[in-house]
Amino acid sequence: MYTSIYVHIPVCIQKCSYCDFFSVPSASLPECFSFDEFVSALSVEIEAKKKLYGASGFDTVYIGGGTPSLIPEKNAEDLCRIIDLSGAKRICEWTVEMNPGDITPEKLSVWQDGGVSRLSLGIQTFDRKILNALFRRNSPEENHRALDFISGYWKKDLSVDFIAGLPFQTEASLLDDLGLVMDYSPSHISLYQLSVEEGTPLAEKVGAGAMPLPSEDEASDIWFAGKKFLEDSGFIRYEISNFSRPGFESRHNLTYWRLNSFIGAGPGASGTLVRGDSCIRFENTKNIAEWLSFWKNYSGSVCFCGDSGLALPEDIPMETCKISVQDFVLETIMMGMRLSSGIDMKVFFERFGTDIFSCIGNVLDKWAGRGMIRIEGGNIFLTEEGSMFLNRFLLDCAEEISVTGRVLFR
Repeated sequence: MYTSIYVHIPVCIQKCSYCDFFSVPSASLPECFSFDEFVSALSVEIEAKKKLYGASGFDTVYIGGGTPSLIPEKNAEDLCRIIDLSGAKRICEWTVEMNPGDITPEKLSVWQDGGVSRLSLGIQTFDRKILNALFRRNSPEENHRALDFISGYWKKDLSVDFIAGLPFQTEASLLDDLGLVMDYSPSHISLYQLSVEEGTPLAEKVGAGAMPLPSEDEASDIWFAGKKFLEDSGFIRYEISNFSRPGFESRHNLTYWRLNSFIGAGPGASGTLVRGDSCIRFENTKNIAEWLSFWKNYSGSVCFCGDSGLALPEDIPMETCKISVQDFVLETIMMGMRLSSGIDMKVFFERFGTDIFSCIGNVLDKWAGRGMIRIEGGNIFLTEEGSMFLNRFLLDCAEEISVTGRVLFR
């Protein structure tokens, strides 16, 4: 069996003001940390997790963070070799995230020669004032330099991230950003709407009135202007926030949105193991020293975990949670309806042993009557108008499943 793997690199130079992902600035890393030790421990964890999942290799690989582009070239070579030897021959997509300020021809060569097929570049914006407000360490000049290097040295796929609704942003500034990047022929673009996460520096500034943000209506207009630009440029919106040239959808992220199994490796990484209607979620410790100590000294001993029914390494620094079938149904609907193709009714039935109408039939009838749901080719999906009210749709689904689930999934 082949599965997907997400490898988390929890190191950055400085935290962006909006970021709530787990990462530690390099100046604050524990004394025991080195990239030599880190990559060696990853090797052990990856092999142990493969056994836990019964996997012989990987279909997709995603190296994220944090800032994976901080990995020194020698360690990047080692990590690529580890993944390749772990059964990467069947990989159809292998992504690494990179910060524009870290990109050099030498780094691009190492990752490309190691098997990476896709770069995910965090541009966010070319506007200097906005970059400074976000505590982004890359400047407009570094953004352009990185794209020039990629244009000259990278022969594979390029994905670029942008955010709509940023401080000081306007429709015109976002369209300028998107227009600039088109010169570099990306095959995939993520256009996220800014989410102000509690506990981040940005949330504190916004709460104190020290950071102006576009209003909700203005932020929505900015995002829709970007959406129209991308679609007019030949990109297909295949997920709420993701656009691609035809055939260049992120296959790894489709694993998440379809709620299929994937391994999570590295401090703070999460993973999911799915068998039929059984879903188990794992979350690694965010204590880097604890994670390093365990995997450096791992001997292969196991103990039986009654909650998950799996043989797990003894004292593994990882939280394990078995998701109820009722919650798994709701998650499947929540994630599936993010996709423009929606939910495959046959796959849903094969997973849960019941059709989706038994779970949310009233909701589907109501939303179809409003012209916000369509059923075509065995798939159920939100229309363009319906997707604007995704959260309301999901709330309706949750309410109905709270009733039907008690009968269907006792």
